[in-house]
Amino acid sequence: MQLITLEIADNGIIKTIIDDNINGAGESFESKVVYDLERHDSVDNKIELLHTLAEDMGVDLGNSKQANQIKIISDWGEHYVPTKSEAQEAIKILKESIKELESLVK
Repeated sequence: MQLITLEIADNGIIKTIIDDNINGAGESFESKVVYDLERHDSVDNKIELLHTLAEDMGVDLGNSKQANQIKIISDWGEHYVPTKSEAQEAIKILKESIKELESLVK
């Protein structure tokens, strides 16, 4: 049986996986991973934590070739007011997405 535990640390989360029958051979296995959530790239670490947790638990998030794929992304908060340059960049990206979609219906 596989056991996944999460421990709160001062600067993040410690994920421990214990398998008492790795590869069906009766051997024990333990893995610890520390996710530092206070680094400058903590958003990336949080996304990585969620992805690996889903994988460890066997949750299928789908893939890029499926009509429905669960994505774990970082985006603006609902009440965040972007700067002018952030808004312009978002508009540029959205226009590119619109062009791609329009090319599919022509």
